[in-house]
Amino acid sequence: MQEKFYEECAKVHNEKSAKRRYVILNIFSIFSYVLAGFWIVIDFGYLIFISTDLFFKIVYMIFPLAFFITWGIVLGKLKDKMYVDYDYTFVTGSIRFSKVINNVKRKHIITFDFSMIEKIGKYGSKTYERYELMPDKKIKVLTSNSVAEDGKSFYYIVCNVSGIKYVFVLECTEVFIGNVINCSSRTVIEEDFYR
Repeated sequence: MQEKFYEECAKVHNEKSAKRRYVILNIFSIFSYVLAGFWIVIDFGYLIFISTDLFFKIVYMIFPLAFFITWGIVLGKLKDKMYVDYDYTFVTGSIRFSKVINNVKRKHIITFDFSMIEKIGKYGSKTYERYELMPDKKIKVLTSNSVAEDGKSFYYIVCNVSGIKYVFVLECTEVFIGNVINCSSRTVIEEDFYR
């Protein structure tokens, strides 16, 4: 059997805006850590000599420090959601999904075999809506766009991995989803797929 490899990327439509939000949140995150550092240097040294009240020291020193560090972490995690592209990689026998943050940092999401696929179809179809209403499923939207790029459409793939039912929403071409269908069982295609 010949090995097949195919890869597609769902890129952010408005890259300038996404990049700007990423940079702004990154600046505020770093600034929050800098404030925490200043708080340690200036206020800890100053308060140790002024007050003997332990409660006052804890409230005045620890809470602001915790606030700055927490904000730094929250803003850092939030920035990683602002400028995200998704890669879909098809290799005969398996599919791998990854996200690429700021065109620099790649994070693996999941890899699964074709035998784990339960259903493939068009996003928004009646079959998709039934899956959406099912309990104990995880929906993972693997695109940053609300409108599909030219030449692409939104599809879904339902698969069972390690006892968890995942519903992945993809923004891809017919070529990618066709390759997945060709290597899967014909029973995984939803009824309304070709309408």
